Amino acid sequence: MRMIEYAILAFLIALVLGVLRSFWKYLETKKGNPPTIWRNVGFQIGSWIVVALCSLYASFIAVLVLELYLPELVAQFFFGVILCLRWIVSGLIGHLLGEKQIQKSIIQS
Repeated sequence: MRMIEYAILAFLIALVLGVLRSFWKYLETKKGNPPTIWRNVGFQIGSWIVVALCSLYASFIAVLVLELYLPELVAQFFFGVILCLRWIVSGLIGHLLGEKQIQKSIIQS
């Protein structure tokens, strides 16, 4: 049971950090004002590694749990589905937050 809790925590870390990364990249490309830490290449690479490792760990544990209830091949297919779903959700939320931030800065100026 402890592994499932760690997998949920890893998934949430990957999701939140992925949203922040997408949000800051959106601000950077749309002439917004991302935080100064985002301009640090070490932080960009480090956060990418943390997101990747947390996503892989969470997907792996999820597949192990799914193998208890589904055929092995079907459960293993969900490994990629979970990774892609996390990536899409992070990108969409980050993009929407970026749009909102840009529009808020346009209204204020």
